[in-house]
Formats: sequence, structure tokens, C-alpha cells
Amino acid sequence: MAATGLQIVKRALRLIEAIDAGETPDSDEQSDGLSALNTMLDDWNARGLRVFSTEELSLSWGAGDNEKTLGGATADFTDDRPASVLKAWQVFDGNDYQVALIEYDRWVRIFDKSISSDLLEYLYINNDFPARKLHVYPTPSQTITLKLLVYGALQSFPTATTEIAMPPGYQRAVEYNLALELAPEFGVQPSAIVVRTAADTLRNIATENRRIPSLVQESSMITRRGNRYNIQGDVYR
Repeated sequence: MAATGLQIVKRALRLIEAIDAGETPDSDEQSDGLSALNTMLDDWNARGLRVFSTEELSLSWGAGDNEKTLGGATADFTDDRPASVLKAWQVFDGNDYQVALIEYDRWVRIFDKSISSDLLEYLYINNDFPARKLHVYPTPSQTITLKLLVYGALQSFPTATTEIAMPPGYQRAVEYNLALELAPEFGVQPSAIVVRTAADTLRNIATENRRIPSLVQESSMITRRGNRYNIQGDVYR
């Protein structure tokens, strides 16, 4: 679900009845609300309670390499280190081709990783830190575009109008907990329902935080109908 910082602030203010339905907070209230929102997210991150947003990364991968690093200033790809990779695909001749995400035990079964091709079949991600290692098969025979749909840790809303997509349940947790943050500034007492919902949703995303790092697209055993088995690569072609 996608929302702007302003939409989240407005929802939080409505929950504590600081504004009426359909009312827009004034510029000072918007600024204060956005500041409180970002302070809360910063505090959650400091405590290891991460809020995720979905992002699409586009990686230009050179020919002849089957291993690259992702995440950080010294990595091959300097994008922020994603919390989890949900999906991978290659753009080739204007079309999208799925690249299956596989686990380590499947990766080590590929006997000859030097085989090259224009199209990728598999991506194995080693969760090293600070940069993740990406391994592809076959080795690209030309420069390719690899796209990843990832969960990234949300640090802040840079502006009130920046729209950010969050996984199910996360936006509700942010809105209800922001309502608690804003209540003292507006001199109001949040209702028991708002307090309870804030606690419940915060607990839910804490549970989700423990689950998200293992989210991968488990499609390594999918084969294409009619394709022939390649014993060197332990794959169907």
C-alpha cells in the first residue's frame, strides 16, 4: 500500500480527533507531523524495528561476470543493501524474463558455472554483510539489465508529498503509533482503541521483521514444459 507522509500525518491526527474528516492540517501542523513521523521511524530503526518499503532496482551487469556485490559505497552496485529480494527478472529485447531465486544447496549443484548465455536462469544471493553477493547462472555473454523487486528499510519521508509503498499492515502500524506520538503535542488523550491498536500493530510488524529476511521467490524447482535437462547446469533448457 502506498501513501504520502501527509496522508499518514492526516490519518494520525484524525485518530486523535485533532482534525475533522476531510480537514487538512495547516503548514505548521504538517511540518510538525512530518518531523514526528521521521523521528519515530528513526527511533524504530535504532531499536532494530524496521519499516519496509518496496523498491525496484535496475542493475547493469557486464559480460563475463557471474558474481557481483550489492549494497554500500564499495560494492559493485552501490544501492542501499536490501532487507530482502522478492523477485528477479531480466530485461532483454524489450521483454521481461523471470530469473528464479534459488538457495545455496541448489546453487552448489550447478556443476559448470562458466557456461554463458544471453539469458539468465538463476540468481543466488549470499547474505554477506555489509554487501550482499549476487551470483547468476549462466554467466552473461553480453551486458544485461537485471531487475530486482526488494524490500528496503524505510529511513524517513523526505517530503510530505513523497509517496512510499509499504507491505500490508505496516502503514496502519505507522499511523496508529504516530497518533500516540502526536497526542501530547495537541493536548489530547488518545482513545483506548487507538492505544490498543497501536500496540497490536507494532507487535505484528515486530513479528514480520523476523520473517521478512527469509522471503524469497521459491521457484527454483519450476521447469519449462518440453525443455531438455542440462546435466552440467542441473537445469532444464
